[in-house]
Amino acid sequence: MVLNITIPVGRKPEPDIKIKEKPQKKRDLLLLKQEEGLKQKVYDDADAKFIPKGSSIKEDSTIVYPDGRVGGKATIGYGHKVLPNEFDTIYKPDVLVSKTDLEKQLEKDYDSKKTNIENILKSRDINLNEIPPNALSILVRNAFWGVSTNFPGYFNNMIQGNYVNAAEHLRYYDPENRQLGPTAIYGNKNLRPRTERSMQEILDLIRQ
Repeated sequence: MVLNITIPVGRKPEPDIKIKEKPQKKRDLLLLKQEEGLKQKVYDDADAKFIPKGSSIKEDSTIVYPDGRVGGKATIGYGHKVLPNEFDTIYKPDVLVSKTDLEKQLEKDYDSKKTNIENILKSRDINLNEIPPNALSILVRNAFWGVSTNFPGYFNNMIQGNYVNAAEHLRYYDPENRQLGPTAIYGNKNLRPRTERSMQEILDLIRQ
């Protein structure tokens, strides 16, 4: 076990008390809105810039600009990755989408990611009632930005209640062999603040 980890960030502001008092799903949706922010046009998740008309996307949602340049993933709303069958139909480049529709998309995405994680736990014969609600909340919300099942060391330690190790696996792919370097989300200067906030939230589970 890796001990005595230090996260070089200030204390994260406590969520509004009204958020804390809400059922888990409503609370999670509010927290996701705060973390993800709202963009009502399709944008490139690599630089957060809106993409122009004439752009297209690949099967994995990667953007191809009119000049042939390849960008990041096509994204809209509260971090929704635009699917090929949605692009240029439901979500068109440079076309504003209503906040109401994007809130519905957020809820749909949340339900899908939560179900996916629950199915993984069931496939491992893990009783869902044994996973603390706040830990499940973190797993679901982190799935919105490519964490959770994409980081098996983090995921496995989370469901086992090894929160110190879980947090460290967001910082290093192999905490016991740090010379391999930091994870993509910790090594990226734009994603590091979010990674550190998530690490702190995980460590806070120890005191709950």
